[in-house]
Amino acid sequence: MKRNVVVLAEAANDIERGIDFYNAIEDGVGRYFRDSIIAER
Repeated sequence: MKRNVVVLAEAANDIERGIDFYNAIEDGVGRYFRDSIIAER
């Protein structure tokens, strides 16, 4: 069953900050972080 997910602006900002945080540790890790969140729907 397919569901639509609404991401609030505050949550989107948190995700962007998380991506930046992980990319600061190692380039590309932020993309893995984002992809992992998306995969857990």
